[in-house]
Amino acid sequence: GLSEPSQRALRTVAVRRMCADGKQNVPEDELSLATKDDADSEHHAAARNNLEDADTVRTKYAKIVESLVLAEPLQRLLQTQYIRPLLAGDNALGGLLLHGPAGSGKSTIAELLAFQCKGSLLRMDVGDIFSRYVGDSERLVKAYVQTAAKCEGPCVLLLDEIDGMLSTEATKSTQSVAKQFQSCVNPARMAEAKVIIVGTTNELHKIPAPVRDRLVKTVEVAAPTSEVLQTVLRKALPEGHAVDDAQLPLLVEKLRGKGFRKLKDSILPGAINSAKYDDTPGPLTAKHLHEEIDAALQGENVSPMAMDEDTDHDCAVETASSETALSD
Repeated sequence: GLSEPSQRALRTVAVRRMCADGKQNVPEDELSLATKDDADSEHHAAARNNLEDADTVRTKYAKIVESLVLAEPLQRLLQTQYIRPLLAGDNALGGLLLHGPAGSGKSTIAELLAFQCKGSLLRMDVGDIFSRYVGDSERLVKAYVQTAAKCEGPCVLLLDEIDGMLSTEATKSTQSVAKQFQSCVNPARMAEAKVIIVGTTNELHKIPAPVRDRLVKTVEVAAPTSEVLQTVLRKALPEGHAVDDAQLPLLVEKLRGKGFRKLKDSILPGAINSAKYDDTPGPLTAKHLHEEIDAALQGENVSPMAMDEDTDHDCAVETASSETALSD
């Protein structure tokens, strides 16, 4: 006869095929009996794959965190309620909900928290959570929370675009995930485990009140002034650059609508690579930055042909955080 693990594996395949064929009413206990041990291992492994330990956070985010400019009320909140308590070995608040326009630096604030708390960072994105298999999404939510709680030292669990998984405009799947989240996340227990759950959203009205309660504090991250973004860009430039300060206002104007994430994830790294690996390598210049911003403004799939230098790039400002409104 087949070994017990082989029998369990075959049963798992059979049950999952039933789910994939649209037989969604497979009893939860039938799935859990077939797959509980293996599924738990799978889900925790999936969570660990998205975990960046404290050493990785310290090296990966140092430059970006240094360049972030925060309004004084938000800086004070982060220091007094999260960072200093954790560094002192005390309990911080267990959650934080950041809302504001796209590209305003909400995710970067979560990275800053992990960096300054000398902790780990665990990202849970909508695409990671929803599965076609019955019960998988709920188990993944539980596995992410448990993985964060088991980290050595503080851990920031980042729920990026949380409205995609925990929304008032709920489907049957999102309702089930929201219930699991609420049952797993107790602010006091998260604080004791040195876990800060940070949710980000562009649409605060979509976040159910019970979820907001679990995240303790709600903070609006607003778009900054041009002067603030110039400071952010200046701080983010690498050593030895040849970008004239007189070019910063022009670069910032072009950045309208691209946001802080686009600046840190593609525009600045792309410009640095262009300078380093060009036919005539040299220091980073404003020309490299202008070219990368132009490419970003014309879309992700950029034609290799020369771009029109007269293109009008006027858009709405959605950039790094500068001013914030706090609410409990």
